[in-house]
Amino acid sequence: MTIPDSDRIRSSLTATVAQRLDDIDCFGAIDSTNSWLMQQPAPKPGRMRLAVVDHQTAGRGRHGRTWRSAAGNSLCMSLSFTFDREPESLPSLTLAVGVAVAEALGGFGLPGVMLKWPNDLLVDNAKLGGILTESRLLGGGHANVVTGVGINMKLTPDLDDAIQSDWNFGATGLDSFGLGNIVRDELAGAIVNSLSDALDLFEGQGIQAFERRFESMDWLRGQQVIVESSDGIEHGVANGIASDGALLLQQDGGPRRIIAGTVRPADAVSRRSVS
Repeated sequence: MTIPDSDRIRSSLTATVAQRLDDIDCFGAIDSTNSWLMQQPAPKPGRMRLAVVDHQTAGRGRHGRTWRSAAGNSLCMSLSFTFDREPESLPSLTLAVGVAVAEALGGFGLPGVMLKWPNDLLVDNAKLGGILTESRLLGGGHANVVTGVGINMKLTPDLDDAIQSDWNFGATGLDSFGLGNIVRDELAGAIVNSLSDALDLFEGQGIQAFERRFESMDWLRGQQVIVESSDGIEHGVANGIASDGALLLQQDGGPRRIIAGTVRPADAVSRRSVS
């Protein structure tokens, strides 16, 4: 077990970001960095707090799913940030975070990172990582968000099998693209730098400031998809996102906004049915 190094992470931050980051909490093992930060006092508006762990014993994904990671082979981190006021369309923050993380990965020489609405990071149609954003309203109109980021640094066979069971296109890791020597702490710092800028931009302009960048990374766009939600099962063609970050599902009767649910390409569903 290799405990993340807070000094190395901080040395990877820009001076501006380092100044606004109150604490870097590093652990060998913890149930969930998101859960831990949600239990801590929220930082003051405009301030941040970071938690990084070598291994999560109960990592969480959307809809209560388990986030699977391998000790020593994954980046598991969460960033807590407090907005001075609650932004409009706060749930769409996950999309902005996805853009920021993809761009940070690009800075290490990883091209072609795509985003699957609303929270998956893909490369070559395989799952590289994911995002989980949670929020809580505070007094004075402030809003605190905790954004968890998980990245597969190296893909072990057991992790590949576990992710394959929930993601028919398989998983991948940075090592699959010749980037297995990236220092995890330096990657964490680069992602915090990117997230810091994204959070400020989102607070001022919302998801609209990220629409064009998201469009260039939108993996679902143009694909026949199946949406499973509390409303049932729907079919259509993914056609980008609305101004509030909702998925636009093109159907015979026109576009329909999807604000929550599980979205899979129809091809992935057919693979599941015959596997």
